[in-house]
Amino acid sequence: MQNLKSYLPVALSFLLYSCSTMPKASHEAFSTDEARNFLQTYCSSIGDSEKKMQEMNGEILVRSSTREFKGQYPASIHFSKEGSFSLEVTNVIGGTIAMLKGGHETVDVISSSKPQYNQKSVKQYMGLPVKLLAQLLHGDLPCPSISNHRTEGEKIVISDGRLEWQVERSDRDSGAVPYRARIYEGSKLKIDLIIERWNAKEAYAEKVRVATPEGDLKWTWRSRNWFPH
Repeated sequence: MQNLKSYLPVALSFLLYSCSTMPKASHEAFSTDEARNFLQTYCSSIGDSEKKMQEMNGEILVRSSTREFKGQYPASIHFSKEGSFSLEVTNVIGGTIAMLKGGHETVDVISSSKPQYNQKSVKQYMGLPVKLLAQLLHGDLPCPSISNHRTEGEKIVISDGRLEWQVERSDRDSGAVPYRARIYEGSKLKIDLIIERWNAKEAYAEKVRVATPEGDLKWTWRSRNWFPH
């Protein structure tokens, strides 16, 4: 009975976290001006080397089905003023399960329990380019460009080399969640990025889901601290 009681908080947390808050896609077509304003309002440019992410740290709850770890765990995030970042996933007693450490271009993958998956200076993690991953972990909404785009009904289509982004906004009545982006390489879906909850007051992605052929990642912010320059 004691064991059952000890698992109840974890089970309840898992249930609450698993409940979907998936925004409904809007079926309202974008005009050219609306599309431009939408991207300028919500998106950060991945390729803009002049744009620097703000120094910050915080705590998230992350759910993963990657090779390095599977399950739901707390994690800490830190971004330095120089632009480097770290993500440390821990167990309930504070031991490190996995860690990502890197910058805008590459990241080191450190898996304490599965050292066979340790990697140095990789440019992608779980199929995600490191630039995109860093901006998502920072809470930004990345876009490859806010100028090279076209509209196709309710979608904004953006070309980025071999990749094509198809961006949708949510229904305006479903909570002002900004967007869902499906990223294709040719006809193959490479990344499905869903912002499930957007913090309108502080303007960051508060609940994020990323699905790729290599696995799924979901995270929700629990606490967040900014360090203005």
